[in-house]
Amino acid sequence: KLRFIPNAVSPMPQTAARETMILGVGRLHPQKDFATLIDAFTVLHAQRQDWTLTILGDGPLRELLQKQIDQAGLSDAVTLRGVVSNPQDYYARASIFALPSLYEGTPNALLEAMSAGLPAVISDQCEGGLVYLQDGQSGLVHHAGEAADLARQFLRLIDDPALRESLGRQAKAAVAGLDEESIMRQWLTVIEGGR
Repeated sequence: KLRFIPNAVSPMPQTAARETMILGVGRLHPQKDFATLIDAFTVLHAQRQDWTLTILGDGPLRELLQKQIDQAGLSDAVTLRGVVSNPQDYYARASIFALPSLYEGTPNALLEAMSAGLPAVISDQCEGGLVYLQDGQSGLVHHAGEAADLARQFLRLIDDPALRESLGRQAKAAVAGLDEESIMRQWLTVIEGGR
C-alpha cells in the first residue's frame, strides 16, 4: 500500500521587477552539470551582453567552476553566490531559471522557480522535473550536456518576452496544487486513514 505525496512548495513572494538574470540553484556537483550551463552562457553572452548568470549553492566543484568562469572572461557576468538565506529573493528577481542536471528526482529548486512564475529550461534527463514541466507549455527542455542547445533555448526566451510571461504563468499553474495546505491534507488523509 503505497501513496506518493510530493514535497510542498513554500509560498513565493510577490514578483519584483525582473532583471536580465538567468538563475541556477543547486549543489555544485557533477550531477547538476553547471559546467554546461556556464558554457551555454558563454555562447549567449557573446550575443546578449546585458544578461547575467547567478548560481546559488555550494559544493566540491566550486573552485573548478570559478576557474571555468574566469577563463571564459565572464567574472563580471557570472556569479557563484554560494548558499544564501533568501533564495526567494532571487526567484523574484530572475527572468529565467535553468536546471541542466544530468539526472534528477523531483527537484525542489525547479518547483520553487515555477511557483515564483519563472520560465524554466531543464534538461531532458530531469525525469522528476518533467512530471511538472511540459516542453513548450510550462517551460522549455534542452538536450542534456549540450551547451549550444541550452543557449538556443535561452535565446528563445530572451528574444520573446511574451513567451517568457506565458511559460511563467503556466509554470505557476502547473505547481499550484503543491502548496503547503494541500500537501498537509494529503498527509493527514494517509495518517488518519491508517488508524
